[in-house]
Amino acid sequence: MAKSIPIAEAMKLWMADFDMFDSIDQKQYGYPDYLHYKDEDAKTVQSWWTLSGKSKKTGQWVRIPMFTSDDFNEDGKIIRESSYGDFSKWNTTGSENEEQVIRQVIGDLQKALQEGNADALDRIYASSYIFTAVDGTMSTRPQRIAAIKSGKLKYKSLSIENVKIKIYGDAAVATFNGEARFAPGNENLDGKFVTTTTFIKSNGHWMQVASGNVRPSK
Repeated sequence: MAKSIPIAEAMKLWMADFDMFDSIDQKQYGYPDYLHYKDEDAKTVQSWWTLSGKSKKTGQWVRIPMFTSDDFNEDGKIIRESSYGDFSKWNTTGSENEEQVIRQVIGDLQKALQEGNADALDRIYASSYIFTAVDGTMSTRPQRIAAIKSGKLKYKSLSIENVKIKIYGDAAVATFNGEARFAPGNENLDGKFVTTTTFIKSNGHWMQVASGNVRPSK
């Protein structure tokens, strides 16, 4: 990666790997080396691993040798971690059929909304995600997730069909028809809808950045 990322964002990326691979494992080889530098009293542990997983699409096993360096503070807590390896095959194998991957994300989205699973939505929505409802109300990612988590926005049922996807490099636009029924308090949103949603591919994973619903014409 071009820059370091917070652990919360890294966790989302790691969890997304389970959508593409089975039997993910990280096996350590040899023994770690502890290095204590007098300059700034720096404490570092170096270790060597093999990351492996079986592609859900192809059944192919992918194994990536990797080197990890962990920096520790005075309390023995890791404050920074860097991992090095050629992950291109991991990303390529995990997303050989990009359209199918996006369809899976849409399926995961449908399931998360039906079940009120805010943690799953946290992995699907990009940090800049914007949602526009059929009544014109706009919600940011934090607002959308908070409403689902609190139960303020709760689906009774949600169906999706006729999914069409166009891919433009690391961006994609999907359209689909659907019908939703909501718990008391949002009955005004009940009914059929047409959705246009935009995805971007970030660090090998597809995430929603915007979506909007309109009522279908009669």
